[in-house]
Amino acid sequence: MPSIADVKIIYCLAWALAGVVWAVLSFWWLRSGVEKIAPQRPSTQPLIVLAITKLVRLGALAGLIYLALQMHIIYALCLVFAASIGRWVRVILYHSDLKRRSTPTKEEEEA
Repeated sequence: MPSIADVKIIYCLAWALAGVVWAVLSFWWLRSGVEKIAPQRPSTQPLIVLAITKLVRLGALAGLIYLALQMHIIYALCLVFAASIGRWVRVILYHSDLKRRSTPTKEEEEA
């Protein structure tokens, strides 16, 4: 039978996993929104729909933090810390990918 300390570690890891999943989802939403921006193409969705979807996402994150706080403040900290670190990792990976795509290779420089 697991001890109370083990259960707390398992809960903390579960909330951290939820934070990482949230970071991946939120970065995916952010990247897809940025890629849709084009100066010559008008937005196909009304502004109210975009605002409502952003509010729903914010409400979902607030709900996750609220549930974690109801269990214990440590779980909320695990969630927020993992989401922050996960998002920074995704930003760094995305930035390095953009840099790699934008730098010309030796073959392109010779041509």
